[in-house]
Amino acid sequence: MTLLAALLRASIMIGLPLAGIAGMAPVHAQAPTPADGQPARIAKGDIPAWLAERALPEPTAAQLVRARGGAAYLLTDWQVRGSDTGHQSYYRVASKVVERSGLEDAGKIEIDFDPRFETATLNFVRIVRDGKVIDRTAEAAFTIVEREDRLDEEIISGQLRAIAHLKDVRVGDVVDYAVTHDVRSTLWPGHYFNALTARYSVPLSQRNVRILWPHARPLQFRPRNTTIGFTSRREGDMQLWEWIGTDPPFEQDEKDVPSWYPQYGSVDISTMARWSEVVDWAVPHYAGDVSLPADFAAKLDAIAARWPRPEDRLTEATRLVQDTIRYVGEEMGEGSYVPRRPALVVERGYGDCKDKALLLAVALRRLGIDAVPALVSTRPGYDLTERLPSPLAFDHVVVRAALGGQVTWIDATASYQGGRGLALVPASFGYALPIRAGQTALEEMKGRGERAGAMVVVERFAVDEAAATALTLAVETRYTGGQADYARSRNASQPVADQARANLEFYQKRFPGLVESVPLAIRDDRDGNVVTMVETYTLSKAAFEKGKILADLVTSAYTVADILPARQSGARRNPLVLPRNLTREQTIELVVKGRPAVLPDDIDMQAGGVSFVRTSTVTGETLKMVYRLSSGAGGSVPATGAEGVFALSDKIGEESGLTFHFDRVEKSAGKSGVAARAEGEPDPAMLAPWKEQLDRAGTLMVAPDQPSRIEALSILNAVSAKVPRPSPAAGIVDGTKGIVLAGLGRFAAARTALQSSVEQYQGRPEFFRMLMAVQLDGRDPSGFVKTLKLTVEHHPDEVARIEPDWLRSSFWPQLQGLKPAERKRLREEACTMLAGAGWRQQPATEEGESMVGCAVKVALDRGDVPGARALLARGLAVDALVDLAIDRRYQALWPDIDRVRGNGFRAPIETAVAKAAAAAKAAPDDFDAVLRHVRALRLAGDPAAAVAAGKRLAEDRARIEATGGQAFWLVNDYAYALVDAGRTDDAVAAMDAIIALGLETYPHLVSQIINQSETLMEAGRFDRALAVLAMVEGEETPVSGYGRMWILATKACSLRELGRAGEAAVLEAKLVAETNQPAAAMAAACRGDVAAIEAQLVARLDDPDERAAALAGFILFKRSSPNTPFKAKLAKVMETVRARPQVKARLERYGRAIDVDGAGTYWGSF
Repeated sequence: MTLLAALLRASIMIGLPLAGIAGMAPVHAQAPTPADGQPARIAKGDIPAWLAERALPEPTAAQLVRARGGAAYLLTDWQVRGSDTGHQSYYRVASKVVERSGLEDAGKIEIDFDPRFETATLNFVRIVRDGKVIDRTAEAAFTIVEREDRLDEEIISGQLRAIAHLKDVRVGDVVDYAVTHDVRSTLWPGHYFNALTARYSVPLSQRNVRILWPHARPLQFRPRNTTIGFTSRREGDMQLWEWIGTDPPFEQDEKDVPSWYPQYGSVDISTMARWSEVVDWAVPHYAGDVSLPADFAAKLDAIAARWPRPEDRLTEATRLVQDTIRYVGEEMGEGSYVPRRPALVVERGYGDCKDKALLLAVALRRLGIDAVPALVSTRPGYDLTERLPSPLAFDHVVVRAALGGQVTWIDATASYQGGRGLALVPASFGYALPIRAGQTALEEMKGRGERAGAMVVVERFAVDEAAATALTLAVETRYTGGQADYARSRNASQPVADQARANLEFYQKRFPGLVESVPLAIRDDRDGNVVTMVETYTLSKAAFEKGKILADLVTSAYTVADILPARQSGARRNPLVLPRNLTREQTIELVVKGRPAVLPDDIDMQAGGVSFVRTSTVTGETLKMVYRLSSGAGGSVPATGAEGVFALSDKIGEESGLTFHFDRVEKSAGKSGVAARAEGEPDPAMLAPWKEQLDRAGTLMVAPDQPSRIEALSILNAVSAKVPRPSPAAGIVDGTKGIVLAGLGRFAAARTALQSSVEQYQGRPEFFRMLMAVQLDGRDPSGFVKTLKLTVEHHPDEVARIEPDWLRSSFWPQLQGLKPAERKRLREEACTMLAGAGWRQQPATEEGESMVGCAVKVALDRGDVPGARALLARGLAVDALVDLAIDRRYQALWPDIDRVRGNGFRAPIETAVAKAAAAAKAAPDDFDAVLRHVRALRLAGDPAAAVAAGKRLAEDRARIEATGGQAFWLVNDYAYALVDAGRTDDAVAAMDAIIALGLETYPHLVSQIINQSETLMEAGRFDRALAVLAMVEGEETPVSGYGRMWILATKACSLRELGRAGEAAVLEAKLVAETNQPAAAMAAACRGDVAAIEAQLVARLDDPDERAAALAGFILFKRSSPNTPFKAKLAKVMETVRARPQVKARLERYGRAIDVDGAGTYWGSF
């Protein structure tokens, strides 16, 4: 069954004597069979006589609406009856299938059991359909399989799983079944232990819990994070405990909750009241024959002879057991709680945790060291003091050893531990219960904090853009204490060559073409517990330039990133987990020859016992940034302290990865002195009085150290106060001052100085470029446009150097926050100037052609038909030509467009394909170029060629993850091409692969998620479309209002196709047409509302701002792929709308219908 059934099984099974302190077993161990040697099976029989039968509740309408996973859970009924030798455990689950997606789980029954000490009986299987009960008990046929959920950890429990698939289960059915387990226990007869989960993550109509236990051995109950309370009464020689919950609360799980904290609430149940009872139970199992084989004893005696100090004896004995006795086990069931004798463990050379712990304790005692095994919980057991005593509270065994009154904890199953004596990193699981006579309480496990160690990384980047080897990277990583133990274990299991390859690939994501110039070196001082790893890489000049590293040199403080929990939406309910005893430090040293780096701000933040610090300094030619993240032993903060941690996590996320744009920084090589560096200077006499100071400032400002630049700034401030204003001389001083300020990271002051400079003196293009850069960094799009205008006027060649990312990542997004009129004005001015300057047009690019298309429309809006014709002559993208050809506002160009339009724009389409193919051939690894090629081929109606063109890059997962952004859009178009080619399954798989990278890591993937859902919907996979959209549900998801409307429309359409019109109507009511007109039209088409679409389309055609998008629906594409049944249905609705007289009249007034001899790509159908 689903999550609820899984939780139910888990809560029931906790009461069984499973392999809680389990041994390890070979993967191919034989399936267990009962003691009589007969194959395990599921019996069928009546419900137990002692049972209190429950009526099946009727679900309310609200409960059905809240159903999850296609099923509404009606009843869980769990009843237990104890005896002197064991107990019977009955459970019943009933659920109603409310939609297709619930059939798989509802139609399957799974029963977990261990035949060594229990039998399972199916009591009944009933299908309730239209009020009639259909008994399916007799025909339920079970297949028995091994239930080994942790084979990847080499852990075998010996449990079996019985699986039965029910026939003929339908939507609307209630599936009701019950199972009874008869449990026998020789390990703790008469005892009972359980932990009842109080809440689930899915709604439930009714939940019943009833326990009958002998009155002579009373049960203890302890609730945690729940208000559940049991009623109790005497029934003969039995005591009855009962709780019934009607419509009990449910909640979604929160991430990053401490593993020991019961976020769903729990109720401990135990027949033991004191921890001493657990000790009394365990001591006999660890007593008995503790003799050792002669050769092993001789090794211990040799240790004693060579190492007189107890600390050294502890070290050598620990390494002997850890390194020579393998961690393996084959015991299952009740036997997993009893350790094997040390002699047998040594003879076989392997054992599980309890075997190795007992062996190590015996060995240490032989060497004169006080040592005993101790029970622990690996959850870990920080909450054991709040739990009821029970052997099942533990799942692991370690050793408690004492040296000179100091206690340490040794995990005998660990490997490759370093350090000596008390410097060995102690095990830390919260609390432990030493197994020794007289032990009455849990004991806190202390000492790990000071031995936890650190990970310290030093990265040294040296850049010389003119050298054959443009970049050298040297990395040294030093692990100490517990971190060294981890590194040593990893080194033992992973070949050096594999580690070297993984490390290289990690850096190649930022620096494509990077090569390892010196083999990876690893040094290990085991006694000192220090592991050091040294890496050396280089990047050639060609790869450096191809990767545009100078423009975007990315540094990453990866050692401190992604450690703290990420921010969640909504109020926090549960404690937030934090790393314990963490120390991470990373130094990044950066030297870029001749180009000063911006000095980042220092950071010092604390929250919840976690500290994050960054310090930055400049010494000589080195920018040095030191990041440090550290935490105490707390391990968590209460929910009320989560916000501070989230703020700290946000800050680390923002600051751990920095991008340096050295191409925006004036190169300092070759000249010195302010006067000497300028070209086209004003009259030298104007600067003559301050020549000596300016020469000195010019020399200082190109020095790599911060103090020199500060001194240069001081000199320039002094000169600035004396030079005549306004004057070209003042412009030179202010511009130079602005560059110095930018280099010091003072962007607001730099912007002011540079603006003053270009107003007084226009002779230096670097002042204009730097001003545009700081304006974008300061989110000043209006200022950027003003400076762009001056740059076009005075230095048009400088416009061609503007990087596309300046616009993609800064300018265009910044426009979205402006009022519509201001946004339109700035966009039109920018595209007109960029188009006029030939930006990104040689060679042709999508961005360049887009600017030209925009400029043509602006010219026509202004009545400049000759100017529009001149721009048109440069050649427009096909989509721009079609936009102009269909809209009467641009009728003045129709004769020109119709001449190139020919037979459905086929000639421009083929020209676009040829240009895009040439660009992609010249830059096969450029996602932009390949994306353009794929889009051109899709438009040409050749999906097979589009798939072939995009396949290599679109399936390069590592490069896609490293690139993000445009790489995701390439996969998006590649998937669309696959759909066009009839390969919908492959398209879905391609999109699933990038969506799996995670919305939290790549928020921009929300667009791909929405597009994936639409692809699934159009293919008729409505359930899957809804499931995909579930990833972007909630107000916290970074979705624009436009995107959210698409989500609502797609969900509404899918729900209607699934026959859930009522739910669809609720979503349709939330659609705001003004936010997304096409989404509103699609939703109306799905419900067949022709009148609503007609009214909307007429209004859109009347609206100048909406007209172009509305007219796109009148384009007829001759080579589009055949419609799916769903798309055909909507297309028929839209055809009806466009044939309405009002709509046809508006089309005649505002535009014309045209044919395109190609396939639709992004032109909307709505």
